[in-house]
Amino acid sequence: MITNDVLEHVPSYEDAYRELFRVLAPGGLLVFTVPFRSEPGRAPDRARVTPSGAVEHLLPPEYHGRRPREVCSATRSLVGASWRAAAVGFAKTGALLYWSLIHGLLGPDQCVFFAVKP
Repeated sequence: MITNDVLEHVPSYEDAYRELFRVLAPGGLLVFTVPFRSEPGRAPDRARVTPSGAVEHLLPPEYHGRRPREVCSATRSLVGASWRAAAVGFAKTGALLYWSLIHGLLGPDQCVFFAVKP
């Protein structure tokens, strides 16, 4: 299963990890990307969902580091994305760092994360 820059838009990403774990077959592989910060500490929540279901922005809305043109702004950047996957039962987790001049992927924190269901 692959999710590319999706989980940071989900207010309850912990529930998303649990659901991804549930639907994967044993031995299944989850590959995902999220905006990632390598600095220690928890990334701040950028938004939350109110009891009425509305999105309340706690910080100025952004979409992958830019001002949004649409309504799907990020709720957070994830720190420790792979250990968060491990917390719901994935057996093997990790990250692969990449950088590509040809593809314009030049930032210091370009990561692809993976998690394997036992």
